[in-house]
Amino acid sequence: MGFALIGVGAATLGALRVADVDFGSAWLPAWWGAILLVTAGPLLVFVRLQKVLGTEKVLSVHGDGLRWQDGEARTFVAWGDLERVGCQGSGIVIVGREAVLPLPDRFEGIDGTHLATMLEDLQRKALLGVPLRVPDR
Repeated sequence: MGFALIGVGAATLGALRVADVDFGSAWLPAWWGAILLVTAGPLLVFVRLQKVLGTEKVLSVHGDGLRWQDGEARTFVAWGDLERVGCQGSGIVIVGREAVLPLPDRFEGIDGTHLATMLEDLQRKALLGVPLRVPDR
């Protein structure tokens, strides 16, 4: 939609310029309308892009534990404090001694049951001192 506004506004500005219409004539509303369309197009694109990107949600695996980031809120669960990882309802639940993290049931390219199994395996390796390497999907 934003690109359409830019296109219509630019085409109108071009037509007004090619027709050699004076800026101070009765065509003044057409000039201002075209300028408004050209400037409103990028604003609309950025507003829609912000809605698409939304809040950043990241689950990261570190050598000393898991970190969940949901927007500005960050929670860390050390491997030793992690009690259980499992699927519950439509999501994954990570239960630690101090925090319970409900996560979405699906991340990019991996479903909930596979992610829960992978996190349990990584926890066992971390507690045994084996270097962590996140397996390919």
